[in-house]
This record gives sequence, structure tokens and C-alpha cells, in this order.
Amino acid sequence: MVRLILIVLLTYSLSFAGTLTVDTDCVYLDEIDKMFEHKPAYCGLEYNESVNIYLTKIAQLTNYDIKLLRQKFPEKIVVTRKGVPIEEKEIFQKLISELNRFEGLKFKVKKINYNKTIFASAKGEFQVRVKEIPFGSTDVYINNGQREYRIYAYVETYKKGFVATSKIDKGAEFKNNYTEQLVNITNIRDMLADDLDEKLAKSTIYTGKPILEKNTYRKPDIFKGEKVKILFRDKFIAVATVGEVLENSYIGEKLQVKNLDSGKILTAVYKGEKTALVVF
Repeated sequence: MVRLILIVLLTYSLSFAGTLTVDTDCVYLDEIDKMFEHKPAYCGLEYNESVNIYLTKIAQLTNYDIKLLRQKFPEKIVVTRKGVPIEEKEIFQKLISELNRFEGLKFKVKKINYNKTIFASAKGEFQVRVKEIPFGSTDVYINNGQREYRIYAYVETYKKGFVATSKIDKGAEFKNNYTEQLVNITNIRDMLADDLDEKLAKSTIYTGKPILEKNTYRKPDIFKGEKVKILFRDKFIAVATVGEVLENSYIGEKLQVKNLDSGKILTAVYKGEKTALVVF
């Protein structure tokens, strides 16, 4: 008798409202009414999603006479899975946390863009990830535990680098003409120079511009126009004369030198200490 009264109360309440809220992605028959078995009536609900469960389907699943069911239930029951909207500020905070895993870089999230409200089971119950270091417009993935959504963000990326504090002419040394600071590399596709010791400017660099690796080259061990001792050596003799270097060069590399006695241009290997070796 008590169970009968409980069933009547439950079905009367449901008939009046025609709605049901569930916690999982499946709607079970016994959630609609305890008189039914614990078997799914519908599965695949996303957070905050609603679905219509029609009385004809309940009759098919339970083998109850639909005429008797209509005495207790409406023709359709609207079932909604619980869910809370994910706020933009939550995405922002979790995105910043995700970006912090990229060491040596700083980020500013300028804008987050998505056109559909995303729901989660509860406040903060979602994950944010990016596949790679972001530069400008980038894909951001939000996982609420049931599925993953792709949204977009505009991210400025910063890295410590060298910036010219005055105009640096081509061929000049990097000395008292630059400072180290955070550089906005969002739209820079070339590598920042990571070391300026013993390097020269390959091209003119203007005040306020970041110094890129391609703007530098290693200071030569000998410069074009310098005088060298040219050694001629074979198995039996060694002869020395004076020559002029026709190009910048480094120890161990070949270079062109001009024999100042004969005027001939020779290929030699620079050995350091103002000496170039011509080997026959």
C-alpha cells in the first residue's frame, strides 16, 4: 500500500511537470518512475543537453500497455542532464596555466573566441590544452570529461632577447649598443640571437629592433685587407713571403690571399697568428 502511494505521488509529480533532471549521460527508466526496471531509455546526453523521451518508447522498452501508461504519464518527458556553463574567465585562467609549461617564454592572452557555450559537470571541471607553442591566433582545446571542443585564442608570445639601444652599423661589434629584455616574438619567425660575444652585425640594426641570429655572424679570426705570412711547403722545402688577405676567414678554413711579391692570388689555409699555409 505504501509503495502504491509512493508510485502515485511520483507519477503525479512527473505528469504535472513533464521534466526530469539527471546526473549522467544516460537516462534510466527507474529514474522516470520506480515502477520500471533499471535499464537505459536514452544514452549520450551532453552536459545541459535535453532530450524528449516519448511514451511510445517507454511502452516498447517496458512492455507496458500504452493506454495504462497514458493515465499516469505525459506523451513526452523532457530530460535534461545537469551542467554549468564554463565562463570565459575560467578558460582564461586555465589557458595561462597550460601555457606556463613552456619554459623560457611568457604569454599574454589577448582574446578568446568561441560561438557556443560549453558546459561542464561542475564549476572548474574541465581541462584546457594547446598542441604547440602559440604565436598569435591559435587553437585551444577544452575537454569537459565527455568530449573535446576547439575554440580560438589570440596569444602574444614573449622571450628574453637582445634589443638595439642605438643604431648598429653593418660590421660593427655588439658593445654598449644593446640591452636584454622581453621581446614580443609573436610575429617573428626567425630565431633571436642567444649570444653576442665575439660576433658582428651582418646588417644594419636600428634602435629598438630585436637582434636576430640572422643579423649576426661570428667575428673572423682575420679580416679582409690584413697582412699575413704565406708559407709554401712541400716534402722538401718551406718558403715564406708576405701576402694580403682577400676575404674574412677563420682558423682552419681556406681563404684567398694575394702574394705581394708576385701579385698572384693563391688559395691557402689560415693557421692563425697571421699565417696562411699553401700546400702543394
